[in-house]
Amino acid sequence: KSALILGGGSYNPRSALVNGPSLVVARAFGEVLAHVEDMCVDSLRVSYADLQDDSLDERILYQLGPSPEFLPSLACFAIAKLITNQQDGSEGPLLADGTRNLFYARFSPRHRVVIIVDWYGVREQWRVRHVFLHAKQKWGRGIRVFRP
Repeated sequence: KSALILGGGSYNPRSALVNGPSLVVARAFGEVLAHVEDMCVDSLRVSYADLQDDSLDERILYQLGPSPEFLPSLACFAIAKLITNQQDGSEGPLLADGTRNLFYARFSPRHRVVIIVDWYGVREQWRVRHVFLHAKQKWGRGIRVFRP
């Protein structure tokens, strides 16, 4: 079983209601979607790169090139699809060794977030949370960054 909960801070596996693979999007994202396997996201393509050095958000976004940020709904679909394909923390596009996976999303020019996805080995579940984007956030070498 796997759940993706985005919004207000952090993902607490114990408080999540899970009914098979599901995607629950908190109010900040404006919608609730369920049954990932029924979504038409097979044609959604994402690419990724691993950070070679410690980097700030603004440098990462610049290096990703044009349009490096997801629309919030597409970020949710992409993350849900990736987690569904790696529910048990198996190898795949998402790093499942405790290293963070980042997705930049833009709600508006002033409302931008970094969605962080990582494998929480103690509970054997994916953690999904977000932080508001600010240019001074520093991310470490080896982190994987996804783009639409």
